[in-house]
Amino acid sequence: MIGNNYSLTTRDMWNMIPGNSTELTYNANNQPTQIDFYEGVTLVFSQLFTYDANNNPIKIECVAP
Repeated sequence: MIGNNYSLTTRDMWNMIPGNSTELTYNANNQPTQIDFYEGVTLVFSQLFTYDANNNPIKIECVAP
């Protein structure tokens, strides 16, 4: 849910919608640290990944652009 609205932006199938895309950013360990979700050329939201000292993912945070 974003802004108290259920919408296409909260669905698991983001890339199955024509015109939508994602871009991933990786750290030095080749782990994803950020996924940017685009509708066309507009950044809609991002997911940020946090890892512990053992390189295990411990947190995923959704943030507005």
